[in-house]
Amino acid sequence: MKRKINIERLYSLGDYKNIKFSEEVSEIPEELVNNEQFITILTSLMILRIEQTYNKYIKLMESTRGRSTDDAISLIEDLKINQLDNLLDFMKETKKEK
Repeated sequence: MKRKINIERLYSLGDYKNIKFSEEVSEIPEELVNNEQFITILTSLMILRIEQTYNKYIKLMESTRGRSTDDAISLIEDLKINQLDNLLDFMKETKKEK
């Protein structure tokens, strides 16, 4: 039987505003779920990835501070397009390797 582990972290942004990040790993074999060392390592990694995501979010929000809404949206759109291009390039490279 396969299992999954989900970790959620709620961060306060001040002024009664919060943001929640989560990390999920699914299809974990039963023998690994019952292995304490594996679970400790996996959950630590998941927590670190959430912290990293939160810090990237804070950095992004700081880069949009002081900009008009249109400028902030444009910046985020440019970043999104760049990441989509990176993903497409990765997928093309992976396909070539097969």
